[in-house]
Amino acid sequence: MSRSITIHLNRIFMINISQFKARIFYGHALHIIMILLLLFSMPAFSQDEAVDKPTLKQMLKVDDTAVIEKDAPKTIAPYDRLNRGTPRSSVMSLSEAVTRGEHELLMDYMDMRQVPKDIAEQGPELMRKLRIVADRIFWMGPENLSIEPQGHLDDGLPSYRDRVATINTPDGPIDILLQRVPGDKKGDFIWKLSNRTVMEIPRLYELYGYGELGDRLSKVFPEFKGLALQPWQLIVLVGILLCAYSIAWLLTRIIILFLKRRKTPGSDLLQEVFQGPVRFMILVVIFRNYFYLSSPSLKVNALFEAKTLFVIACTWMLIGFVNLYIFRLINRMEIGGSRNGSLILRPAARAFKVIAILVAIMVWLDNMGFSISTLLAGLGVGSIAIALAAQKSIENLIGAVTLYSAQPIRIGDFCRIDNFVGTIEEIGLRATQVRTLDHTLISIPNASLSNIEIENISQRQKILYRHTIRLRADSTPGQVREVLNSISELLNAHAKVNPVPARVRFKEFGEYSLNLEVFAYLKTTDYNEYLSIAEELNIQIIEAVAQAGTSIAVPVQML
Repeated sequence: MSRSITIHLNRIFMINISQFKARIFYGHALHIIMILLLLFSMPAFSQDEAVDKPTLKQMLKVDDTAVIEKDAPKTIAPYDRLNRGTPRSSVMSLSEAVTRGEHELLMDYMDMRQVPKDIAEQGPELMRKLRIVADRIFWMGPENLSIEPQGHLDDGLPSYRDRVATINTPDGPIDILLQRVPGDKKGDFIWKLSNRTVMEIPRLYELYGYGELGDRLSKVFPEFKGLALQPWQLIVLVGILLCAYSIAWLLTRIIILFLKRRKTPGSDLLQEVFQGPVRFMILVVIFRNYFYLSSPSLKVNALFEAKTLFVIACTWMLIGFVNLYIFRLINRMEIGGSRNGSLILRPAARAFKVIAILVAIMVWLDNMGFSISTLLAGLGVGSIAIALAAQKSIENLIGAVTLYSAQPIRIGDFCRIDNFVGTIEEIGLRATQVRTLDHTLISIPNASLSNIEIENISQRQKILYRHTIRLRADSTPGQVREVLNSISELLNAHAKVNPVPARVRFKEFGEYSLNLEVFAYLKTTDYNEYLSIAEELNIQIIEAVAQAGTSIAVPVQML
């Protein structure tokens, strides 16, 4: 006795120790993930925000706005061969000249009066530097520039100046200005980049240009006009990506090798999480923090700020840890003997994943610059129609939750449902599948199943043995008493018969027989075992009837 207790306690102790080690193991794994993400989320270098960065949606609208401007009615302005009569037309013409690579015309868009000689000697290089700074730092849609020959008169600037953008530098804000200067004809005025802005170009480029690495690489590789990314920038990005992948692979590989040595429940699944989403997350975090080395333009940065890869990585990693957590809960429930708990966790996990993906899509759209409130309002109207169309599906889903929570049936239970009996094979989100005695498969919608009477035969604690024994009508009282005593002794002596309330009684006079009722519960829940015990009792009852000198009554047939 003491030895069995000792063995039992040792088993419990070993189970608790294994569970404790598993908890420590998972705790260390999660701490490692957090440390890695915090380590690589610290940027090696951070640039000051020069201006508010536009969203991808705003950048996509630039070309449309330009088309609208071309089609818009023209404000009366003096003729100019380079279309510099208004601030908007001057900037748009300058942008087109840069795109076409017409370097000889670029100097005609800058006011070089009173510009120091060392700066003026740089010539078209000044415009190249300004273009690079503009591509990288400031952006302004054409709709914000004036189409009036006099420019904006209410911007707080002198009447001969208009502001294109403001760049916030470490030394203070610098305005990118247009200046109204005399044109080719007497009395005409045109708009050029102000001499004040021209003098600031070298300092702006020093702060927000390509940098030393970019300047060297841009001289080695060819430069293509109109491309959001130059060849040297693509090479830098590929190099960053390869370095990030190498670091992510090395770190996760070390952790995976450590996990392979520690065989605990769910360690294989944890290895998959590190091999997939965690590795991808580390790669994305490193890539994001060193992306600035490529000196990206605003267009590329707007696409990057949508955080597409980061949203995918977060969603993937969240789903991976949900799978791991659900696995641990299911494993704990199965150890505790609960199977239905795992059945409801899987659909709940699927629903959570769907919600996580939808939230990720909404976050991504918000990063793109789309209004989430407008989207949600549209979804609110559409959700009413969807709810009406999916009414039955929602009822079945609620029915499934009811079946999982109340647990009237479980997978493997033998039940009587409506007018048939069968074994429960699967409880899904829409329907429950039942295998009948004819080995056919019936699918019952959960909404219907939760509203009908279900007799769970598998949940009975014992099986009723109840039969009527019809003795011949000419049996004597002594024979009846002997049969009653024999059957009573038989029931009390059988190991599989529950003594309370096992009984046999002379119940009634039949039309052609004396009816005895045998009522008892058999100590079994297995129907096959019940049939074996009932067969044994039936044979012994026949023997008891024969020993009493009587027999089973035969129905009388009248001719």
